Parts: sequence; C-alpha cells; structure tokens
Amino acid sequence: MQSLKRHLKNVFFAPQLDRLIKANPAGTHTAASISAAAFDFVMSCKSPAGDGFCFTSRSKTVDIYSTSYAIALLGLIGRLDSLSLSERKAIADRIHALQCDDGLYRDPNLVSPVAETGQGWGWMHLLPHVLIALDYLEDVPHKPLLYALRAFDQLSPEDWYSQKVEKDQLTASNEFMNVVTALQYSRDFAGASEAAPTISSLLDVAERLVHQYAEGARNDNVFLRSKHVKSIYHLIPNMIYDRTVSPAMAANIRSAAEATQTKRGSFGTTVIADACEDIDSIYLISLLIDSDRSATKTLNAATAYLPVNSNSDGGFVFRRFFPFCYGQCPALSSDKDESNLFATWFRVLAYAFADNAIQIAEHGAPSKAWRFSRMPGYQFWPQVSIA
Repeated sequence: MQSLKRHLKNVFFAPQLDRLIKANPAGTHTAASISAAAFDFVMSCKSPAGDGFCFTSRSKTVDIYSTSYAIALLGLIGRLDSLSLSERKAIADRIHALQCDDGLYRDPNLVSPVAETGQGWGWMHLLPHVLIALDYLEDVPHKPLLYALRAFDQLSPEDWYSQKVEKDQLTASNEFMNVVTALQYSRDFAGASEAAPTISSLLDVAERLVHQYAEGARNDNVFLRSKHVKSIYHLIPNMIYDRTVSPAMAANIRSAAEATQTKRGSFGTTVIADACEDIDSIYLISLLIDSDRSATKTLNAATAYLPVNSNSDGGFVFRRFFPFCYGQCPALSSDKDESNLFATWFRVLAYAFADNAIQIAEHGAPSKAWRFSRMPGYQFWPQVSIA
C-alpha cells in the first residue's frame, strides 16, 4: 500500500511539478534574489508593534516559533539591521518572558497536545531555535537549561538513548538533537562543564548509529533509506560541532543522502518533497562535500529545484500542492500553497548550505551571502568537518 501511494503521488503530481520547473528555469534565482524576496516575506509577517512575528502574512497571532524562524532567517541573510534596536529588544524581552524554570520556553499562543512531549515539535524542539535567535540578537537565556541537564532519569546516557531508539529511531534522533544542543550550549556558553562527559557519551552512541544507518541505507528500499537519512541528519550537526568525521563515514553518509534525490532534484520518497526531506539530504551532502567534489552535481540539481517551492510574495511552502499544520497547532497553519515562516526559513537555509558548498568546491572559498550561526544545531556550519 505504501508503494502504491508513492506511485500514485508521483504520477499525479509530476506533470504539475514539471510545469513549475519549466516556469522557473535553472539560474533564474540566485542567492541574492532569494534572500531579497525572503526578506520581504519575513517583514510582511512582522507584528504591528514590532515585538515579534506571525506564521503567515495574514496571521494575527505573534508566537515564539515564528519569531525564532524570522530572526534566524534575518541573521542568516545579514538583515537584522532592518529591525530597530527597540524592536530587537522588544523581541528578546518577549522571548525571555516565556522561559520557565526548567529552561524551556512555553508560549500560550501555541496550544497543542504534543507541546510537552513532542520531539519533532514542541517545547524541547523549540529550544535549539530560540538559542539561534537569541544569539543573533546578541542575548542569552536568562535561566539555565535544566531540563537537558536532568533528562536521563538516573539512566546512563547510553541506556537512555538506546531505549529511545528501540521505541522509534526517527523520534529518538530528534530528541538527541534537542537535548545535545542544549547540553553543548550549556557547556560552551553557560559554564556548565559538568555536561561534558554526558555529551561525549551521547556522541559515541550517535557515531555508532550514524555508521549503522549509512551502511544500511545502501541496500534499503526508498522508505527505509529516507528514514535512515532523516535520522542521520538529526545526529550529525551535534557530532560535527564537537568532532571530525572520517572520510569513509563522510562518503557513506553523502552516498546515502544522494540516493534520496529524485529525478526532479527534490529529495525523499516522492517528487513533491517537504522542506524537511529536502534540507535533511542537502545538509548532509553540503557539509560532507570534501569527501567527493562530484557532489556539486547533486547540489546544483537541488538549487535548481528549490525555487519551485517559492511564491510571488517571496516566501516558501512546506510541501507544494498541500496545506500545512505544524505540531497540531492552529496558530502554525497555512493554506494550500501558502507561504509560511517555517518553510521559508528552512528552504532558504537549505539553499544556503548548498550554495556555500558549491562555492567552496568550485571556487575554493565559502559564499559571502550567508552568515551561519555559531550555535550547535540547525544553522551551524563547521569550518572543518572531515579529517
């Protein structure tokens, strides 16, 4: 049944996608044009009071998720100066007001049954985004991130994570990123040196799993391969923040990620990839490109495809032809083919990773268009990742 649904989606949507690709030929969009258009969309989502951002340009509810996306994107494209000092302070103050004693940020405007327990969405998933936003705002959390320092319930880090993986590999990888990002931040920016041994133990586990997932992806069917690549994506950012990756592992990971690319340049199990499927593979290929410069062919195909997901307002959709609701949360909903801040941030970030890697491979220097984050996690670009 899963394969049949995949086949039907490809048959139905491929012609529509081809028309969009034809209307957006390769080379039409550049880093500069994508950044400028995305900037216009971000500013259309700003609240009248200037103290935050809404999920879409028609939304009226300011929320911490959308605000974090907006600040991360403005930081990435070097346009934070478009916000006045008073606006930046008001945004930081709004974020600080939502932090709880356990270190997590909880927004009453984001009501969802998965907020407390979710890993792909929710307060634990939100934290790495807030850290990026606060850093671009030249600010820091006001309270320690205690939830991460106390996450293990008297289990060893290895046993804690092994139990998570047994329940659900992909969810476990999300939780790994959420927790380890908080631990690495606590160690490096908040003086919590006691987090170091736990981080090291978790990275040892992750390294073994990445090897296992990358090896398995070679022979998996399209669905398992995609699941393995998504899982690797959530483990690698924190690994490369602390460690180098061997050339052999880098080549295996890149090969697995490249194998998820469709003939249209998208990634995942169907031609109409969502923003997560695209960035998961693009990130892995981009950061590990030193292992094989031929990866630029894959990335060029990806950057030619990505604008298919852009709209005339400068924003991007999560998945073309479909509506979107994030985390079962009404405030984070967009209509069919409507731009939203999550998709716009994530798809521009995917383009930035690919563009940066292409520039390094073809010209020997990174792109000057992007200002990546120094925070561990989503928006971090390592200077050296393979050794």
